Amino acid sequence: MGYKEEGALWKYPCGPNDESPIGLLGDREENTVSEWLKKRTQVKIISRDRYSNYQSASTKGAPDAIQVTDRWHLLKNLGEAMRKILDREHLA
Repeated sequence: MGYKEEGALWKYPCGPNDESPIGLLGDREENTVSEWLKKRTQVKIISRDRYSNYQSASTKGAPDAIQVTDRWHLLKNLGEAMRKILDREHLA
């Protein structure tokens, strides 16, 4: 399950293979996401970003699901870490 932005607030969970919408959520609040997940026991893997509400909602709504970082955020995190290392090495 991933999230794609539609406008400023709307989010929709996507399927694992083709990113087809499988639902529509009106906000990013923990309770909204958690309740949506509780009704969908077939969710086994949740791809999410670092937003703390997603972590809490995923844990509460689908406690047995595996949570992974999506590719975009994984690369963003790697870039940030590399920038810190290069900045530190450059100052030394």
